Amino acid sequence: MSGKMLFSIYSLILSCFILTQSNSVMGKEKRYKLGKIVKIKGLVKVYRFPNPNFKEAEVESKKKNVPLVLYEKQYWQAYEVKKRVNLYDKDMIVTGDGQIIAIINRKKVTVSPFSYFSVNRTKAEGGKSDAFLTLVAGKVRASIDKNKKNETVSLRTKSAVMGVRGTDLFISYSGNTTEVATLEGLVDVTNHKGDKKSTVSLKQGQASKIRDPYTEKEKENMKKKYSPGELKKLLAAAQPSKAKKISPTLMKQIQSNSRGMIEDDHILKNLEVLIRKDRILEEK
Repeated sequence: MSGKMLFSIYSLILSCFILTQSNSVMGKEKRYKLGKIVKIKGLVKVYRFPNPNFKEAEVESKKKNVPLVLYEKQYWQAYEVKKRVNLYDKDMIVTGDGQIIAIINRKKVTVSPFSYFSVNRTKAEGGKSDAFLTLVAGKVRASIDKNKKNETVSLRTKSAVMGVRGTDLFISYSGNTTEVATLEGLVDVTNHKGDKKSTVSLKQGQASKIRDPYTEKEKENMKKKYSPGELKKLLAAAQPSKAKKISPTLMKQIQSNSRGMIEDDHILKNLEVLIRKDRILEEK
């Protein structure tokens, strides 16, 4: 047997060994618990264990007798949630026609029907890590414990990052636009990406809107179609708009999101009065 052939066989054996070891490590990958669903209403699913390889994902799903879902070029195992369940790093929660209340990173989060959001773990620092919630589509209301004023919670969409400290807020993400409204407390809204970082602070009764950042290709095409002044306005939409009073349309979304899950909501009642008074003063 030639030296080249021996070397090829050795390389193949070594590759198989490395692959086996790698798969073994992946199979034993630690799962980090980040929260728990504590109240459920209607149809809710959790997508777990994403895998870009369909055959591998199919084998695992058959073992557990759960369906697969294709999302973002990966195959996820879809579990229907009917009772309290823990949430782990990289879990995707889909509310369908239902609603949930979850405790994520010690914070209460209410999620409305037909919403997609993921829970993720930040990189550990000094042996500790934190969680953040990413709204992929739909609406989320988050209630933050006021007693923990030194803790900032990160809520995200493709457009923006919301730094939240001791407050109650509402986030809507649809198409390519994020809307944020502060119901109580203070929320800092920063564009997620873009040419220029910009932050707007929203007080109670205020809202801001922000568009997803444009790609470089989109910007080049826009330069050909629009004047410099028009282009500047369009690009500005990828930064948080100035703080404005919550509009009646957005207020209806907030009420719809909270209905049936948060009873005797004094925050919404007080906010309605505040906005109504502001509107009467403006009309005068």
